[in-house]
Amino acid sequence: MTWIIKRTNQFKKNYKTLPFYIQDKFKHNFQKFLKDPYDTSLKTHKLQGKMSIYTSSNINDDYRFITQFDVSKKEVLLMNI
Repeated sequence: MTWIIKRTNQFKKNYKTLPFYIQDKFKHNFQKFLKDPYDTSLKTHKLQGKMSIYTSSNINDDYRFITQFDVSKKEVLLMNI
């Protein structure tokens, strides 16, 4: 079963403004995320407070992507980058 991937308008807008090498790194790390959302190299963790329904995963030390996902339904919503 493949993942259903949705993107918010905010994600799309911010993704376009990223340097190309960060876009490539995101694509690579997002493929890792789809195989295992808690891969240790991604440093995936739940956010706190008002954003506690989201998780954050690293692209590199300066960039990360914010998601809401359900492994059992294989659905991921890319919120921001």
